[in-house]
Amino acid sequence: MMLLRQFGLVITGLLLTSTCYATGPRVSPSLISSASDIYTIKLPPFIGSDVKQSSYLSEVVNTVIRQQKIDAILTILPLQSMVKYYLLQDNALAVLSPYLHLTASQKKDKVIIPMDEVNESYIYYKLAHPNGLAWKGNLKNLKGLRYGVLKGVATEKYKKSGISVKTARIDALLKKLVAKEVDFVRLPDLTADWLIKKQFPEQKNNFGKMQVSAGKMQLAIIFNKKHLKGKESAEMFKKGFDALVKKGQFNEIKNEFLNVH
Repeated sequence: MMLLRQFGLVITGLLLTSTCYATGPRVSPSLISSASDIYTIKLPPFIGSDVKQSSYLSEVVNTVIRQQKIDAILTILPLQSMVKYYLLQDNALAVLSPYLHLTASQKKDKVIIPMDEVNESYIYYKLAHPNGLAWKGNLKNLKGLRYGVLKGVATEKYKKSGISVKTARIDALLKKLVAKEVDFVRLPDLTADWLIKKQFPEQKNNFGKMQVSAGKMQLAIIFNKKHLKGKESAEMFKKGFDALVKKGQFNEIKNEFLNVH
């Protein structure tokens, strides 16, 4: 009888464990180590573990973490909406997110550390629009067209201008242009060039960039002061990043990974 009772307890424990893993929202490195997550999305050639010799911002973050001995792991997620959720709802340590537009109230308990700024353009497919597209600084000039964008990115101003919105992962944005499922997308110039070279090397001349520039994208790391180590980690990171810039190591990493000479 005792053996049967012990066996039953073991089975119950296994079932409860299975249920916890099945219903949990995620399995993060922070659950099995003392480290905290810094969440981000893939944005070649700036961020991404699979962009060999190109992900300079990932290298910069990991260098600062290592040099400052910050207990954290850079974790790449598939969706921008997940990054935003973990920062605002799950109180993650930090996010490295180029597309995260926070309201004034959301910024109150955050520490934003700018790291770089890059130019963005609206990209279209010339075979779909042989006469070209130009927004001329006013989105209403694109009224009736379809905009391809990452899920979780702010799109209110496009909808207000009469533009319909279709979401996709970053790897699929140019594919949707070629398939004529969307009319234009917004990307950093270097990201667009990288994706075109990788996905459509023989169609380089079939992609056009609208005039005027779509604006600047700020690449920043955002620490969460609600996290137990958020404020402390932000101070350590800022100190380490400033030192990296001052010593010229930031530019060395950027030039090496982006092949700038």
